[in-house]
Amino acid sequence: MITTIAKNDDRIIAGLLVGSRADKSIPGDQYQDYDVIYVVNDIEEFTDDAQWIKAFGDPILSQTPDVMVIPKGSNTGEEKTTRFACLMLFADYVRIDLTLVELDYLGSCVDTSAELIIDKKGVVKGAIDFKASNFLVTQPTQGEFSDCCNEFWWVSTYVVKGLLRSELLYAKRKLERPLRDMLLLMLSWKVGYEFNYAINLGSEYRFLKHYLNELEWKSLCNTYPLLSQRSIWESLNAMTDQFERIEKEVAKQLGHNYAQAEIDAVNMYLEDNFEDISKHF
Repeated sequence: MITTIAKNDDRIIAGLLVGSRADKSIPGDQYQDYDVIYVVNDIEEFTDDAQWIKAFGDPILSQTPDVMVIPKGSNTGEEKTTRFACLMLFADYVRIDLTLVELDYLGSCVDTSAELIIDKKGVVKGAIDFKASNFLVTQPTQGEFSDCCNEFWWVSTYVVKGLLRSELLYAKRKLERPLRDMLLLMLSWKVGYEFNYAINLGSEYRFLKHYLNELEWKSLCNTYPLLSQRSIWESLNAMTDQFERIEKEVAKQLGHNYAQAEIDAVNMYLEDNFEDISKHF
């Protein structure tokens, strides 16, 4: 159907399958989406009249993120539309994530493996890297490594402050975004080194578990809290313990320097504030 629609619509120049279905290194399963890109002559021909999408059928749920105003500022209406995505879930639970893009902007849309399904004018092959992957682990520079460490230790104090005030939503949010982001990034560098930077961890580090030993995976699982004072505190300590260990391991692997003073300062900060935080357990 995807190829047929592209073939029968003269406004569509080419079609590509991207994402996990185009990446042969990722085992397939019944839950995979169809991530599709149609290269078109003029996007406005499609956005001005949405009836063309009915060629795919009637989805039970859909989203057009490029014209949404949430998250705030995601669509200001001031810039030229260079891509248009339509995400569709059908009654049989097949999902198609379709993106329309003009040829000049195709390269910026393809950051994963790609498979050409139709090219009416032979214009696509020189426009993209068919083996691109946005999720390959790359070796960090000293600057990237140091920034990751500093961000982790600095934001740790925000979690403590939230717990001291019994502001659990704030504390958990800081734990789950900036802090966890840095921990997962550091873990990716560790396994990247161990596998010669030839691994694809996927979106949201979905394949990270496959590259961690049982002990490291269990340590990571222990960093996920419930919404309670004690649970967030215990998760924070589990996270700082794991991060410190991995930070030093990655520094040794790569010959990078780490700031022991940052580690000592935060460990002291946690220790000095434990008594006040524990009053809310």
